Amino acid sequence: MGRREGAPTGRQQDTGQAANPISRAEVDAQLRDILDSEFFVHSDRLRRLLEFVVEQSLAGNRDDIKEYSIGLAVFDRSPNYDPRIDPIVRVEAGRLRTRLKQFYTSPQGSAAPIIIDLPKGSYFAAVHRREDLAGTEPPAAALPHRPWLYLLAGALLVLAVLTAFLLVSNHALRTQIQAIAPLRATQQVASVWGPVVSSEGETVVIFGSPLFYESEKEYLFVRPYSLPSASSAADSAQFQRLRKQLSLLPDPRYEYAQIGDATALHRLGQFLGKYGVRSKAVPAHLATWESIKDCNIICVGAERMIPLLQRLPVQLDFSFRPDFDVDNRNPRPGEPQKYSTPSHRDAMSYAVIA
Repeated sequence: MGRREGAPTGRQQDTGQAANPISRAEVDAQLRDILDSEFFVHSDRLRRLLEFVVEQSLAGNRDDIKEYSIGLAVFDRSPNYDPRIDPIVRVEAGRLRTRLKQFYTSPQGSAAPIIIDLPKGSYFAAVHRREDLAGTEPPAAALPHRPWLYLLAGALLVLAVLTAFLLVSNHALRTQIQAIAPLRATQQVASVWGPVVSSEGETVVIFGSPLFYESEKEYLFVRPYSLPSASSAADSAQFQRLRKQLSLLPDPRYEYAQIGDATALHRLGQFLGKYGVRSKAVPAHLATWESIKDCNIICVGAERMIPLLQRLPVQLDFSFRPDFDVDNRNPRPGEPQKYSTPSHRDAMSYAVIA
């Protein structure tokens, strides 16, 4: 391995203080616990990356822990690999930091005596004793004395002043637009969108973000169609069997949106912009009631893809059914309890307005 037993690692290695050195055997044991955990056991890429950076860090090979060298040694990139074009190392390093954090906050890792970390902005592994980190913050890196840093700081200050000026100017213009927006709205638009168009609050458009699970072992992305959210996975015996059979990673991934939702987002943005309405799009898995309770809310997509609809502290008057019919939950006199619609999803667009 190129390192003698009992040599200091991590912060002790950097400071030269080895009052309680960490032995190679302790590091290897901790590394094995991490690799055997549920967060790494099915991820060959992250296992290889973690083993490589720990080994090279313990050996003191800083020149071999660069983005380019990692791409060649861990991810089988060719010698003409260009990290500026192919971000594989940066992406996987980010995932590695997330998995390490998850491990050390899990019941298995919360009591681990050795902490292995990959500090942000570096590929050099840091190894510490948990007791040494208690109540302390990582030391701040000294700022190199380089003239171009002062030029950059000055440029950033000028940019900040310019940005502030533009924000103030944009706010004044937006106020003028909002003042005349209701007058510009036609009667048909006002009957549906009047409260949104005349509101000074922000409008949030929530679009469906179906969850997927990744199986690196089988090279699959699996979508459990019947699961409304990741929190319901633990209660589904069928999904747990599927997870074990396909070696699915524990973290869901949200990297997909229906083309209809994307089109709707684009058209809604154009429409609302005509009337000076400030809007932003939020994927359903990131939408929480606390974060949007003071906003106007527009939901785009299937109800089952937007878990927030099940948690809103309001009673919806209408809801969609899987057969594309609409339930009228509080029918008024003369109204049916169900509205039947064409089953062909390309034939018509639907909206529930409450």
